[in-house]
Amino acid sequence: MSKVARLGSGGFSPVAAISLILVGVLSFAAFLLLTIYEPDLRAGQNPGGHALSRSALGYAGLVRILQDQGVPTGISRTGPGDAAGMSQAADLLVLTPGAGTDYGELAPMISARAGAVLLVLPKWSARRDPEHPGWLRDPRLLGLPTVSRLLEDGKVSRSEEPVTPLLTAAAPLPAKRRLKPAPMDGVQSILGSDYAPLLTDPNGRMLLARHSGLGHLYVLADPDLLNNRGLRSLEGAETAFAIIDGLRGGGAVQFDVSLNGLARQRNPMKLALEPPFLAATLCLLAAALLTAWHAARRFGPARAEAAALALGQRALADNTAGLLALAQREHRMGGRYAALTARLTGLNPEALERRRKLLGLKDSLETLRQVAEAATNRAELVRAARNLHRWRQELTRERR
Repeated sequence: MSKVARLGSGGFSPVAAISLILVGVLSFAAFLLLTIYEPDLRAGQNPGGHALSRSALGYAGLVRILQDQGVPTGISRTGPGDAAGMSQAADLLVLTPGAGTDYGELAPMISARAGAVLLVLPKWSARRDPEHPGWLRDPRLLGLPTVSRLLEDGKVSRSEEPVTPLLTAAAPLPAKRRLKPAPMDGVQSILGSDYAPLLTDPNGRMLLARHSGLGHLYVLADPDLLNNRGLRSLEGAETAFAIIDGLRGGGAVQFDVSLNGLARQRNPMKLALEPPFLAATLCLLAAALLTAWHAARRFGPARAEAAALALGQRALADNTAGLLALAQREHRMGGRYAALTARLTGLNPEALERRRKLLGLKDSLETLRQVAEAATNRAELVRAARNLHRWRQELTRERR
């Protein structure tokens, strides 16, 4: 009855226990995934001037236009440390550094490139809008010295009046094509003898130029030609697409966001969840599930629970022998074993002695008893007990 009471006294049913375990495992897995991929998920909420930003200063709109037009477009988060591998990723790499960057940080990425590089200079600084995540407020023009630090040799100038310039293109852009971007505030242009103009306004100012020493480096002075702010009109979207389409040479386009603080950090846990290590992770997960299933499922009938204290004569004898061994008094049992041997023969001492002489046995029971009582350790006791047992078998003619 006590066993039945123990089996039925659980606080949870099996279904409730399994449900709690599943909820805990799924919750932990969700927490782990969100922790690992949280930087990637929050990247789109960063309202800076980069390809993941949907703010007025970002370039997410241009990325969407290129993808909709069938242009292979990607976003690089490897950073300058992997510039050599990144150099082969696309035919055109678009760099959109922020105001805190200088040319020294860009040089490794530009020199490692085999394909074209488009450097888009910054123009605006703004604050995050606390009421609208991903938005900016209070945009202000950057100082010209801050922008000029991104050029190896050259300066940046800026007009003060808002204009809607009519731009003239040169190869590799569609030659002599007139482009009409959206209205612009403070048009930025490049000054320097080391730059060849590719896109100029009616006053001859260079908005897009090619570096003469680094033939694969193109510099766009005014980001309003490509950012979301410049895509607010159809003509502005056409201008942005024409610039990228002309520079990519029919190849793929890649936007770098590592210069904007969005470089992907190496994470062993993320590596375990992405190919090629994802296969090993799935195998370990399957092995864990099989182990849990094996532990939860009972194979064969339940083994009866053993009593805390064994019962019966055998258990009593085992316990007594254990106590004797613990007290190191086993060798003191020789005399009692000799008395037991005599009792098992069923003869009194006189009859035992007569039969021994009749059978011609050398040792008497008394001699064997004295040897057993004189044992000083377990080995001597076992040897004496073996002699007593053999003597009884010879005396009674028992089968061996």
